[in-house]
Amino acid sequence: MPVDEVLLDLVMAFVKDQNDPSIKDKLQALQQILSAERDEFGEQKYICLAEVVQNWNEISPKEQEQFLEYLLYCFMRTREFHEGMKNSSMNWVRGLLQDIFTFLSKTGICCWRWEWGTVYNFLYKNGNVTDEAMKSREFLHLVDAGLAINTPYPLVLPPAREAHLILSFDFSAGDPLE
Repeated sequence: MPVDEVLLDLVMAFVKDQNDPSIKDKLQALQQILSAERDEFGEQKYICLAEVVQNWNEISPKEQEQFLEYLLYCFMRTREFHEGMKNSSMNWVRGLLQDIFTFLSKTGICCWRWEWGTVYNFLYKNGNVTDEAMKSREFLHLVDAGLAINTPYPLVLPPAREAHLILSFDFSAGDPLE
């Protein structure tokens, strides 16, 4: 008989009649079942259960009730712990799969639309700009600084602006204008 059924039978017998002589037999049956599962239940709790079973008729009804409540609490806590471990590992796997799916879907969308390095051109249709290329494109496609020269400015500074000096503060390894 499983531990849960024996424990339920014990509690139901106690609730019906606290002086029922079969309660001690049910406690002994529970003790016998738990002797095989000492590691899971805990040695200290098993010793406590053995003492209570021996002295069941000598302790007061209030102490008997408190012991049964404690026994139920221990079993519920053990069960919640094991179910929590199952749920936490399932939640971890579910979260990992969700993160992977989100990463792949967003990366796929960026590949499909080619959105990397694309920014809205604030000079689009601005009448004060003399460079036709800068005011005719709605979006600018910037190149990563490491691919062209190590600064993005030449891509947005056309010759019409007559820039003679570009200050580029580069803290990476190697020559920035190489």
